[in-house]
Amino acid sequence: MEMMKPWQGAGTELPADVSAEQAMQLAKLDWEVETADIWTKDQKRTDVDRWRVTRRMTDNAILGVVPKGYKVIQNRQAFGMFDRVIQQGRMAGFTAAGEFSNGSKVFIVSRLPGVMEIGKGVGPVDEVERFLLLANSHDGSTPLQMVFTPVRVACQNTLALALNVEKSADDITRIAPTVAVRHSGDVQKQMKASEKVMGSALRYYEKFGDFAGHLYSRQLSGQQVVSIIDEVFPPSKHDEVTPKIAAARSAVESLFVEGASHEKIAGSAWALLNAFAEFTDHGYAMKKDEEGALDASARTKSIYLGGARTIKNKATRVISEAV
Repeated sequence: MEMMKPWQGAGTELPADVSAEQAMQLAKLDWEVETADIWTKDQKRTDVDRWRVTRRMTDNAILGVVPKGYKVIQNRQAFGMFDRVIQQGRMAGFTAAGEFSNGSKVFIVSRLPGVMEIGKGVGPVDEVERFLLLANSHDGSTPLQMVFTPVRVACQNTLALALNVEKSADDITRIAPTVAVRHSGDVQKQMKASEKVMGSALRYYEKFGDFAGHLYSRQLSGQQVVSIIDEVFPPSKHDEVTPKIAAARSAVESLFVEGASHEKIAGSAWALLNAFAEFTDHGYAMKKDEEGALDASARTKSIYLGGARTIKNKATRVISEAV
């Protein structure tokens, strides 16, 4: 199976030296959004006075229904935040940009310089690239989010994980891979504060490197592997192992042994986490059309913002508890 990049098929790949403005033009995201009143068929708006629609100004396409106090964050505002960080030399440049659901959500991806070398000094090095995703919604469903997205080079698995960091025996802090800006309140103040995201990103990636190195160094028994997989994919609420659950368990167990480039990480907790990631990111868990083709946009959305992240975070927690 071809190991697709997280955004492949759903976004436009970008030259590394483009500006945010150029990125928007190349990805056809150089449009703005406005809010408008909602009217009932009999020309009354009293029933819906607390709500507005968001509308793309270039073609009047309706993107969503939002509360009256909702504040639009334009693509230009959001993407421009990355421009300033790139100009400071703290990012290597943009990688891809695109949209979901006809523009109700948009995204742009940038890459941090260098690679992480997982397992260095212990065994064969497993390289992980460091990316930063910015995703903005125009339908009121999510805040503007900046997500730290490590990607394993050998297989393009995305590993944006919530990590538990133990400061002391009684103090465990959860480091999320996400910084958010709400579409309400003082948006400008929130965005200015979020420009310090690089400090959070570097701290997150430092902890991610420690976590990945720990998993790399821990070998799992066959019973541990089965137990972890069964806990991530438990029986249904009727205590039944359905065909879908059984297929998921079997797929991850096979990927633990036969996953992309697993020979260098064979038998490790790191290999098991990547088996879950390969399962979610590369089509095993996603619906296909009659010809067996994946919906690339749905896949990218799941990896960055949806079900794939949920499964990987659960797997991270269960594996961490086991090792």
